[in-house]
Amino acid sequence: MWKTKNGLYRERVTINGQTKILSDKNKIDLMLKIAQVKDLKNHTPTFREAADMWREEKQDRVSPGTWRCYEAPLNQLTEYFGDEELGNISPRDVQHFLNGLTMSYKSTMTRKGLISQVFDFAIVDLGLDLRNPCDRVKVDTKLPRSTRSALTEEQIQAIKDTTKDELILAPVIYYTGMRCGEALALQFKDINFAEKTIAISKSIYHQGNRPLLTTPKTEAGVRIVPLLPQLEALLPKKHRKTDYVVSGSDPLTKSALDKRWKKWEKAHGVHFDRHSIRHTYATMLYESGVDVKSAQKLLGHANFQTTMDVYTHLSDRHLREASEKLENYLK
Repeated sequence: MWKTKNGLYRERVTINGQTKILSDKNKIDLMLKIAQVKDLKNHTPTFREAADMWREEKQDRVSPGTWRCYEAPLNQLTEYFGDEELGNISPRDVQHFLNGLTMSYKSTMTRKGLISQVFDFAIVDLGLDLRNPCDRVKVDTKLPRSTRSALTEEQIQAIKDTTKDELILAPVIYYTGMRCGEALALQFKDINFAEKTIAISKSIYHQGNRPLLTTPKTEAGVRIVPLLPQLEALLPKKHRKTDYVVSGSDPLTKSALDKRWKKWEKAHGVHFDRHSIRHTYATMLYESGVDVKSAQKLLGHANFQTTMDVYTHLSDRHLREASEKLENYLK
């Protein structure tokens, strides 16, 4: 057993020929986990036990933002299936749980996906002789679907009207398609003014109020995007390479970010979700004729289907608008 620099206790454990590294902030809790894992040869773990071990395996391999999206659903699943042994959870049990949710299609699919991942972990990583009950479970395709809307013309104009003296977070996202965390982590050393390119290779996330730097969990997150002249015009000529483009010498704390964002919104008389700016960038790519494969690279999507879903949604919207225009014309 050893202790890492960030205060975690870790230990290597071999089960069914596979070596795993378990960790915990508390030494006693780690010893209990080790005993739990070694005891798997004698009993099928409960959903709670398997979910806890899957959490240890998965958490370090996804971005903090992605994991935050997993936390509440995983807690809900653990509370529902609790101390039921995995071998006793049937497709009917999973279907009953999903049918009882009053959520959107995406939220329901997230929960089904998490159940499936816990079972796959038990089957593949722990070598248990089980069947994944999610393989025969269906989610109602008629459930409501939430879609993120592009910004209005007024909101886009507010971004275009932003001056050098203001928070330039919105223009950075609008002209590059970065995620908010990527924009907050952007430094002048990442910008090649001669080649007119921007290298995206890191992101800021907040732990409480404190900003922390992280790197992308997928290769797609590391990418090069063009430096558009509209954004370059907002950047100061004199700067230190280590300065952050949005905030100066240091990245913004959560409270400072929220305060400055609200001040920017009030100054321009608008209010919207920062994530909608990135969706608007995707819309611009679609409307300007950028092919879906190039859009995937610019947006940093690891999954091609994610970009396809965005483009398909935009295509469907344009078809509806065209149909309405034709119908109004014929009237």
